[in-house]
Amino acid sequence: MPATEYTKEPDSAVEAVKASEEWRREYMILFLRDRENVRLGEYKKTVFQIRKNYKMDRTPDAIAGFLFIPAEKCSEVISVFMEHPDWDDEQVAEESDWA
Repeated sequence: MPATEYTKEPDSAVEAVKASEEWRREYMILFLRDRENVRLGEYKKTVFQIRKNYKMDRTPDAIAGFLFIPAEKCSEVISVFMEHPDWDDEQVAEESDWA
């Protein structure tokens, strides 16, 4: 790509950011936080499915089987939302040691 007045300035700004240790550190922090938020979102979906199926009188073993999770984890989640019926799925996921 030919260098012109219009491309030199953005190119040098990009190189400065790439060389910045502070920027790299900030990027990694944001990357890890975003990855953790994705995981938490997945756990919230699982908690939602457990809660929904439990209300339909399905057993923890049956729920665990079709959600492909350990039966112990399913029972743990059920215990948490039974103990705290006012908690939302995110709070249950965090308490269930998934977050």
